[in-house]
Amino acid sequence: MANGTRQEFQALLNGKRKAEVGDRRTDLRILAQATVPINVITHSTEWDFFLSILQAKIESIDASAKGITDAFTSSPSFDAAEMAKYKANLLRLAVSKATLESVMKLPAQILSDGERAQLELFKFDED
Repeated sequence: MANGTRQEFQALLNGKRKAEVGDRRTDLRILAQATVPINVITHSTEWDFFLSILQAKIESIDASAKGITDAFTSSPSFDAAEMAKYKANLLRLAVSKATLESVMKLPAQILSDGERAQLELFKFDED
């Protein structure tokens, strides 16, 4: 490989790295800035009310799952079609519950990601 070609390749590679670092900094700044509105939102009566609605839905899902499990276990016969229906309903309820729990945890995750982003930005600025 000729020196001119190697230098061009190195310059291209360095340019790509700088662009990637710039993109990473932009992503980190967005994450870091999201912590401020999340802090404001989550410390409000409206957020608490929203969480209470989600918690009530989770409790309803738990009650429905218990009802399905009780109905399944109290049945003297195990019809394959009926068993498949029970399993499908339990799976649907489990996915719904997991989704609601994820929504409830989202602000904490945004705050955590924002703090990590601020630390990474600080490291970038040191370099």
